[in-house]
Amino acid sequence: MNSHGENIFSRDELYKMSDDNLQTMIRLMRGRIADARKRKRPTHPLEVELCYLQNEIERRSGYFRASVKR
Repeated sequence: MNSHGENIFSRDELYKMSDDNLQTMIRLMRGRIADARKRKRPTHPLEVELCYLQNEIERRSGYFRASVKR
């Protein structure tokens, strides 16, 4: 999220990213979260963005479709 509480990436932007780009963004976001923790800064907005990135990866991998079939 940016300073205004808005998502950094829209659903459309996530959809257009390659798998490699998503994985890179996840690594970068985890690094930003770790850095914020070290500096004792709020991490919640970053963690929300990380969830959106991870959700897109899971969606692409068929995670949700596989769990519904059980």
